[in-house]
Amino acid sequence: MTPPNYNEAVYFFAYECALRRRKRVCKHNFDSQHCNSCKWYIKKYINAAPNDVILYMQQAESQADTATVMNRFHNVTMPILTVVFIILVVIGGLALLNKAEKNQQDYIKEQDGVEKVINETLRQVAVLMTDGMDVNGDGYSNCIDAAVLFYKYYPYKKDVKIISNQNAVTNMNHMFNYVLINKSWRSVEPQAKIKNHKSYFMKDIWGDKYDMSKNMDVTFHYKKFAK
Repeated sequence: MTPPNYNEAVYFFAYECALRRRKRVCKHNFDSQHCNSCKWYIKKYINAAPNDVILYMQQAESQADTATVMNRFHNVTMPILTVVFIILVVIGGLALLNKAEKNQQDYIKEQDGVEKVINETLRQVAVLMTDGMDVNGDGYSNCIDAAVLFYKYYPYKKDVKIISNQNAVTNMNHMFNYVLINKSWRSVEPQAKIKNHKSYFMKDIWGDKYDMSKNMDVTFHYKKFAK
């Protein structure tokens, strides 16, 4: 076992003596008669000149003062920092909630806007189809004309397509539209307002007869009739 360093051991006792007095654990002055019964009294362990003892104690008391100040600083600042941290967390949380709420509001507003435009376009298609509009001149007023008219009057051309679905298994031979809704292409029946359907989505109207895997984009072939 390595023997303790003599000077370090003496300084440790001097520091504890000074620190206990700074913390008011010991309320006596150094070198008073009460010190003789205290284990931290360095004169019990060294045979040094009074000046050497004073030097030990001055250094120890200086270190004890620094430690006491730092401890008080820690005790004061930590609660403050904790409160500040909590406030920042709350502010950050509120900011995220506000952002999420704003995004939700923007989404609802966007959805309301898209739905309004779709319904308005469906009303225009219904009026024209009721009058027997024949946009491609084939002598008929049918789903082809409705899909082309919807494409024509839907204001956001990048968000609309003309779709054909031919399925011998379900006896489906129909044309309708794709509309970009919330970043997803949805199948819209352009004749929904003519027949007063509550929904304008193809699946809601046609059910199992509509198999979306049979959809074909024929916009390129029919948009010329939308002029």
